[in-house]
Amino acid sequence: MKKNVFYFSMLLLFVASFVLVSCGGNGTKSGNSEGTSSSGDQLFGKVPALAAKYKAEIAEKKDDLKKCTDMNKAFKLSKELELLEEEADTKIGELISNQDKPLVVPITQEGNKDFYKVSELSVIKADVSGLTVKADVEILKEPFPGSFLYLQAYTGENPLPDWIMISSVYGVKGEKKAGQVCQFTQRIPMSYITGATKLVAKTEEEYNARNK
Repeated sequence: MKKNVFYFSMLLLFVASFVLVSCGGNGTKSGNSEGTSSSGDQLFGKVPALAAKYKAEIAEKKDDLKKCTDMNKAFKLSKELELLEEEADTKIGELISNQDKPLVVPITQEGNKDFYKVSELSVIKADVSGLTVKADVEILKEPFPGSFLYLQAYTGENPLPDWIMISSVYGVKGEKKAGQVCQFTQRIPMSYITGATKLVAKTEEEYNARNK
């Protein structure tokens, strides 16, 4: 009997050691927010991967809270959730604010080249839900074709499902004059750019035809 207990204890010790080693290896790779990054060709750097990591943790915490029936434990979980959401926004924001220069994303312009010129998008700020971005657009010819910039993000050659529409701070299209550099700005959901390796400016007609 003692012999069986000894072997069973050794087996438990071996299993526990294996689990700790496995978890420890994964934690070093993705658990440290400072080391979390997307692949090298991702346009928006570490931001989408870190947001995805926090979103998964927040969703798990919310699920635990939803299932919890103990009032004291539920209170503790709600405080942990609040702190986790604050940490997520702070850490993701720091990826933008702590850089020596703004996060700039190149734009490939395919449409309306006679009317305006746009070459890049700058990230102003970010949190776990999304990004605030801006683009300087040089007006070459009037009238400006539409009221928005229509951008489509790609992963490799595959387009992401949601188009990015960025509005102009100048308002309606009639206020844009040839020779002006107009600033377009918008807040966009993080899901719209997660996995993006290319950003393409297209026409309003292409945007309108997307579901036909």
